[in-house]
Amino acid sequence: APVRELWYRASLAWQDILSDKEPPEKAVMVVAHNAVNQALIGSALGLPPRYFRRLLQSNAATTVLDFQPGPTDSSTPRVTMDRLNQSPGRPYAADAGGRPPCGRLVLIRHAATDADAKGLLLGSRDEPLNGLGAVQAGKVAEFLLDMKVHNVMTSPARRCLSTAQLVAQLQVEASRLGSSLAAGSRASKPPRVLVMPELRNLEMGMWEGQSMRMVSQHLFSNHKYITKT
Repeated sequence: APVRELWYRASLAWQDILSDKEPPEKAVMVVAHNAVNQALIGSALGLPPRYFRRLLQSNAATTVLDFQPGPTDSSTPRVTMDRLNQSPGRPYAADAGGRPPCGRLVLIRHAATDADAKGLLLGSRDEPLNGLGAVQAGKVAEFLLDMKVHNVMTSPARRCLSTAQLVAQLQVEASRLGSSLAAGSRASKPPRVLVMPELRNLEMGMWEGQSMRMVSQHLFSNHKYITKT
């Protein structure tokens, strides 16, 4: 009952936060508590109260929710999560909101490609990282020195595989050099890089290689036609 009441209060808070007092394009900041922020996040994403204690918020951490405009001016904005529980401390140091975890899973999107820069849908197309992507992947690998990575599981796409290999490579080099950035004691055994076909991207057929803006406009125009007929 207390958790359901928390979710209810969060829904009331959203009504005030999203009121017409400020234009919708304005950025609004909310400072609250671990439990309250979890309820705000969960209710915004349509998650029921049973997700309480699964969206932990560390001290001084930020979570960013973006509101994407709907297909019409009267439509309810679509909520997307830009980042969750981003702490001002070391990005991958174990914290878990004060509750030490028995294991940890880090999800990483592949680094940049030329298609990303052009706003194109890649889908199942296999494109390598560009120069910026190589720098981004190296930066992620550096951040991950805060934890000992045992296994790296990756999509077979080159953009994902290259990102994963850079992470694994820096873990090995840190172990050999005894880097002061590395957390805890490290075994000399390098992390395994496991290619998993189940992680391959969606096949998008005729849309692959097309601009996301063009695809969105096409799908929206077809949606209007279908709803009218």
